[in-house]
Amino acid sequence: MDLNEKTDYGMYHKDILQYYNTTIQTCITANALSMAVLSYTNTINIKKHKYIFFSLFLIAIIFLIISNYNNRLMRKILIKLKINNTELKKEIEKFIIISKIFHIIDGLLIISGLYILYNSVLKGKSSFK
Repeated sequence: MDLNEKTDYGMYHKDILQYYNTTIQTCITANALSMAVLSYTNTINIKKHKYIFFSLFLIAIIFLIISNYNNRLMRKILIKLKINNTELKKEIEKFIIISKIFHIIDGLLIISGLYILYNSVLKGKSSFK
């Protein structure tokens, strides 16, 4: 494989690899930040302030949605690259599997965030003042 060879996207192979690495780093950062914000919104001090709770919760969910969207865009590029490139199918398939793992992690974090919202709003209405 020649890294200086252009693909159908007008990008070089090395550019796609750099984009993939950046996407994975962005997903990891967004997931870590969202987990931190979601765990902080689950504390008693924040639950007393309704607007701060909802704004922090919304920030965490937005980070997860952006991470998920960025991951999907990268997966689409990898799938098209896999179809067009016969010599790298196994390596590209490994990248797609990692992308799917991050998609599952994002989904689980969104579900856990919605569970926190459900617990805080519907079950604990008395905690907001």
